[in-house]
Amino acid sequence: MKHSVTKRSKHELKRIVEAAVSEACRLPRRGLWLCVDEIKTSGNPIDRMRVWATLHFLPEGSPFCCGESGCHLGIFSMERLQEIGENVSHVMRNLSKLILATALASFITTA
Repeated sequence: MKHSVTKRSKHELKRIVEAAVSEACRLPRRGLWLCVDEIKTSGNPIDRMRVWATLHFLPEGSPFCCGESGCHLGIFSMERLQEIGENVSHVMRNLSKLILATALASFITTA
C-alpha cells in the first residue's frame, strides 16, 4: 500500500530529518548549511524513507583550507547514519503518540 504524504506532513518530515542530521553531525557549523531537498516514503505507517539533501559550503567562514571539502568532511559515517535513523524514528513515534492522545482526548470530550 502506497503511503500518501500531504504537503504539511512532508514539510514536517523534512524538519525532523534536518534536526536529526544537525544533532548527529553538529550542524550548523561555521561555513556549512544542510537543506533537505526531497523525501520519499513507503509503508503505512512509514517504514522506509529516502532522503535527498544538499550540504552547502558557505564562502564566509568556510572551515576548509583547500577546494576539496570532502577531505575535511567525515560527518556521514555509518554510526552517524544509524544515529540519525534512530533519532528520526524516536521523534516520529513520539509524534504518533501525541496525535493519538490528542484524538482520544477530542473523542472523549465530544462523546
